[in-house]
Amino acid sequence: LVEGIKIGIFMADARAKIFYVNKAFADTFELQNCSQALGKNWPEACFSDPDRRKQFLAELEALGVVKDFETTRVLSRGRKDYFLITANHIYTDQGEKIGTHGFAVDISDRRRLEEELSIKNQKLEHLSQTDPLTGLLNHRSFMQKMEEEVQRAGRYGSLLSLMMIDVDDFKTYNDTRGHLEGDRVLIKAAALITESLREIDIVARYGGEEFAI
Repeated sequence: LVEGIKIGIFMADARAKIFYVNKAFADTFELQNCSQALGKNWPEACFSDPDRRKQFLAELEALGVVKDFETTRVLSRGRKDYFLITANHIYTDQGEKIGTHGFAVDISDRRRLEEELSIKNQKLEHLSQTDPLTGLLNHRSFMQKMEEEVQRAGRYGSLLSLMMIDVDDFKTYNDTRGHLEGDRVLIKAAALITESLREIDIVARYGGEEFAI
């Protein structure tokens, strides 16, 4: 049963020296075979990060068991893999520690999927707040920001300025030169406005050829 499962299992003696690992453990940590792990210090075999290893061992000595402790390891593939380590001390009836057993679960694929999903969610959040043409905040985001600034100004009794900018004769220009040229004007106007502002100022495409600061 132990040899057939996909979870890496180890057993170590009272000196923390490994005397048994299953094939999944060897595969997880890229050992050529199980015997390559024998005699090694199990915390060093499971943890490449000394700080995480120290933290894990401190919890293990205090509690006798640590479950699903996450750590990372850079393997030969050159990418960082993620693992959950669980370990239990083994005691005699008299309370003497005679060994440790535990297992390592590779959660790299799951963690990478979570990271990809997080990045995609951040991109979606950015897209939902941004005008796709100019890259400025859109109307909805600006209204939210303005409400926050109004509340902040009221709370601290500070001044608050609002500026509305409208591109003159834009409809005529758009109808005469075409929408692509009109888009270039809006992009250029957005860039000029942004260049003229401080980093703390908030600028948005309020709608059409209107900008708000």
